[in-house]
Amino acid sequence: MKKFYLDGERMQCAGNAHRYLAAMLSFPAYYGENADALYDCLTEIGTETQLVLLRSELVEAGILKVMREAAKRNAQLTLCESGSYGI
Repeated sequence: MKKFYLDGERMQCAGNAHRYLAAMLSFPAYYGENADALYDCLTEIGTETQLVLLRSELVEAGILKVMREAAKRNAQLTLCESGSYGI
């Protein structure tokens, strides 16, 4: 299983979140940096992957919503949300 620790502080605005996620998750160069593109990339993950979202309360609401929806749709993707005090 691939496991990624993502810092919610780096995703407080959508633009930063898209760039951060693209770099951390190695999205393709053509990634469109919008909600639809994020959903597509997350639902296309084909290997068991866990995203551990630290300080999830800081993540921009739209980004967090897309991440939750993608995790529901893709059985290979697990989203673990953590607040400031840990999981």
